[in-house]
Amino acid sequence: MIAIATDPAMHEKMLSNLSEVKARGASVVAVATDDDEMIESVADFVLRVPATEPMFTPMVDVISLQMFAYAWRAVLVETSTGRGTSPRR
Repeated sequence: MIAIATDPAMHEKMLSNLSEVKARGASVVAVATDDDEMIESVADFVLRVPATEPMFTPMVDVISLQMFAYAWRAVLVETSTGRGTSPRR
């Protein structure tokens, strides 16, 4: 599961929801601000972004998410070509 946990108003609820998801056995990747220390207790991987004005937070978050998607795609392509299958299927 990928969680965007950069909204201070929803932080406690997000941590609670992530704890529940984690208890059910899911892997959690979270996007969180640099100063968020509690997210590491519920996430397997944390993508850090700088804290910014609430209006600009989505623009900052999307950069990390795009880089994550690019890296994940590279892993999928490498895995599928190693098995001799097409990554486009």
